[in-house]
Amino acid sequence: GELGGPAGDQYQLAVTAAALLTGRLPESAAPFSGQDHLPGVAERIAQAIKRGMAAQAEARFPSVAAFAEALATAVQQTGEDLIAGVWEALSRNDRAMAHLMLDLAERSVPGHADLLVLRMRLSGDPHTIDVGSLAIAASCVSSEWSEVTKRFEFTLPAGLGQRPASDLD
Repeated sequence: GELGGPAGDQYQLAVTAAALLTGRLPESAAPFSGQDHLPGVAERIAQAIKRGMAAQAEARFPSVAAFAEALATAVQQTGEDLIAGVWEALSRNDRAMAHLMLDLAERSVPGHADLLVLRMRLSGDPHTIDVGSLAIAASCVSSEWSEVTKRFEFTLPAGLGQRPASDLD
């Protein structure tokens, strides 16, 4: 495969990404054969890296910028999958899995709007929080306030629904 020029730059960038994600260099100095794997790397991300390291330059992305964009998209989509997984783990009351997936999500999509609410939910913080406080906290993390409100949950104190409506101001 061609290792000089833009195709070679893409290969070197893909090797660097693989080494950073796995903690080791790929198994061989030659371009990926497609049979190699990246242990512990999400499949979407691994596919982008493998294509960037393809043995034939024609099989790689058309440019280094296209490779970088594909890799960034794969990371974003994987982060979205992790966020969905945290919500699912919480629905099953699997707190250990929720913590693990949330830690990974915080690394892959650090500005995601759901992170604040998920972290609060996992911490089991029993303190009441008003929407204004949440808005201030959310503005420190993300300007996507509308995204935060999609996952905000209200918990009513026991017996609140049993009072006459006139008691509720």
